[in-house]
Amino acid sequence: MKRSLVHPEAKNDWASIRQPEHITAVLDVMLIKLDDYFARFCAAPPSTEADLVAVLGNLGEVQASSKNKQSDTRSWLLERWASGLKKHYDKEERKYKAMFSERRMEKFRDGNPKNFKDRLKKECPVIINAMRPTDDENMQKWQGSFARAKPQEMFDTFEEVLDFARPHVEAFENDLPETSLLPDTFAELAAFSDEPNLSLPGVIGAGIKSTVVYYLFPSHFHRAVRHSLFGFYFLSDMQAFGLPSGTNEFIMINDTDKRREQRGSEYNYKIDQNYWYPYDLFMFYSYWLFHKLECRSENYGVPLDPDFRFAYVFTFLHFVCECNDGSMQVMAGGYGHE
Repeated sequence: MKRSLVHPEAKNDWASIRQPEHITAVLDVMLIKLDDYFARFCAAPPSTEADLVAVLGNLGEVQASSKNKQSDTRSWLLERWASGLKKHYDKEERKYKAMFSERRMEKFRDGNPKNFKDRLKKECPVIINAMRPTDDENMQKWQGSFARAKPQEMFDTFEEVLDFARPHVEAFENDLPETSLLPDTFAELAAFSDEPNLSLPGVIGAGIKSTVVYYLFPSHFHRAVRHSLFGFYFLSDMQAFGLPSGTNEFIMINDTDKRREQRGSEYNYKIDQNYWYPYDLFMFYSYWLFHKLECRSENYGVPLDPDFRFAYVFTFLHFVCECNDGSMQVMAGGYGHE
């Protein structure tokens, strides 16, 4: 989508992406691209002969029968998922669960809200990462907004997010079969994007709050961040699917930057993830993708634990982005990119 919505009909993008025929078209393309990316996910070769020996145990197995090759793929797939979960979930899980435990939140509620804000800066990984020195103008702006944000409002926002998330976990205690998955299955999660009390403008948006609930409830919430939305962008083959703006729904083109309009400018617009993407629709595609990954993994004898459902999904989408690293760098915008 385009940030400026300068296209006369661009506002219709938001209605168009919910149309059944549009969703079907997106899923059809994703299904084709998924087979390609999953094959690469399973088949990425070790980088050296020594690694090959370590993985296969015997170089002669390179010419093994199809049965042995499937066994090798299973071993590699197990390693893929294990290393992915360790990197994209296990590494930070305890920090989030310690920071946002019910007992800890009660202490923060009864104490000085400034303590909560201070602990966020020291103990919450997503905040710590965002506070690091950067040349990125948007991140500098965010850091200024965070510094000015009132501690009580910040605590209240996170408390509201947690109070919103827990009933959803209880309501969807059992797994949803793929046959019952519909675009409106997660309709109640639209509030995660829309309700004013679940956000703090300019400070706590979809990326931060979805990251927090992802680490607390990985079976029920996915992270709506750069690598997940860009992953869907590439998985949907970067197509516009007839949207009025002529752009893909999972990205946001910052066409409001006037540097692009200067005569002779070689400046490229920056393309971000669509940070306004409806969370309920995002969860629909995420849940759909989990089912597809689950089926393909089981074909190799590798079951996926639904308790970590969206850690698998994020791992895979992160891999999709890695496959398109060159494009990701170009979309970062600025000078010097063709």
